[in-house]
Amino acid sequence: MYKDTDTETNFIVIAFLIVLVIILFTVKGCVSSNIYNNGICTQCGGNLTFKEAVGHRYSTNYIYICDNCGRLIESSVYFRRR
Repeated sequence: MYKDTDTETNFIVIAFLIVLVIILFTVKGCVSSNIYNNGICTQCGGNLTFKEAVGHRYSTNYIYICDNCGRLIESSVYFRRR
């Protein structure tokens, strides 16, 4: 038999997991933004140019290449130059 405390515990666990997933996606976006560095290569200061999008089963990764040194950056976020 189920008790009210079991239902409350299940609700708390599910709510915690949902909040955790939201936090992880937010952190992932911030890390990608720091790696992209507004389109400037952190090694040589050159411009990062969008090269291609690589599709996987449930996600897409975007590849950027530095014009000067050829450094490759892969991100799950598509950045637009402004």
